[in-house]
Order: sequence, then C-alpha cells, then structure tokens
Amino acid sequence: MQKILTLLFVLIFYSCLPQSKSDSVSKIVTDINKNNSLNGSFEYAIDLTSFLDHASIEKLELKLKNYNTSPTNQIYFFIVDFSETNEEPFDLFAVNLSNSFVPNNSKKVNNLTIIISPKIRKLRISTSNEAQKVLTDEICKKIIDSIIVPEFKKANYYEGLDKGIDEIIRLWK
Repeated sequence: MQKILTLLFVLIFYSCLPQSKSDSVSKIVTDINKNNSLNGSFEYAIDLTSFLDHASIEKLELKLKNYNTSPTNQIYFFIVDFSETNEEPFDLFAVNLSNSFVPNNSKKVNNLTIIISPKIRKLRISTSNEAQKVLTDEICKKIIDSIIVPEFKKANYYEGLDKGIDEIIRLWK
C-alpha cells in the first residue's frame, strides 16, 4: 500500500511541474511555422505583428543571412504579439521561445535570439550557454538600453534593430 501511495504522490507531483514548452510558446512556434510556410523567404527575421515594414524585414533578413554563414554563431529575431495575460512573464517566455525554436533546425550551439513584443513594449536578447560566454547578460542589457531603446523611443524601429545587430556582430566575432 505504501508503494502505491508513493507512486501516486510522485505522479501527482510531476504532473504539477511546468511543462518544458508553455502554451504561449507553442502557439508562437506554430505561428512562426505557419508564417514561414506562407512566406518562406524569411528565415532569421520573423515579424508576426507587422511592426516593421516589408523592406525593413528584408534588409535585416539579408544582414542576418550573411552573418549566419558563420560556422558557429547565428542570430535570429522574432517580433511577436505577447500579452501580459499570458501564463508566464515575458522574460521566461522569451527564453522558452529561444530554446524552443531555431529556424532551419540549426545544430549550432551559439545562438542569439532577439525577441520583441511591441504590444507590451518589451524586448529581450536571449543567448545560448556558449554565446553567453561572450555576450553576457550585462552586455546584452547595454545593447538594449544604449543602442536599441533610444532608437525605438524616436520610432526608428528598423534603425534600432539594425544598430543593435551591428553591435552584436561586432562583439561576437
């Protein structure tokens, strides 16, 4: 009887633990896959909100595609419709999304993902463990605060992303 109770307790305990991929991340990954099947030309610069115009996305996509020919490092960005009512905080959502979706099924371990939610006015740079050795949280925060956000405040969204990506590339050689 004690073994049955112990087993029951373990099953209940593990069923209450958070799943590795939240519903909001699963939905965004599905949206990204759907977006890519409709518009297969964008692999690294994904805007699910029409935050940037098509020409800006194309320029950023080309920049990332050219950089991502590196044998080890890859940069992606996602602009998503995240709501504060989602079941998880934005930072956790961003990390989960970054870990859950890497375009082209990349096996590269050095990935960096910029995730933006215009709806709640938040952005995050998520790095893989290997990338974080060079691009620490402090460096990423500095890029956000001193390069990207000042341009965003002037409604220069493309310029903010373009300059931020340039700085990431410069530091991550």
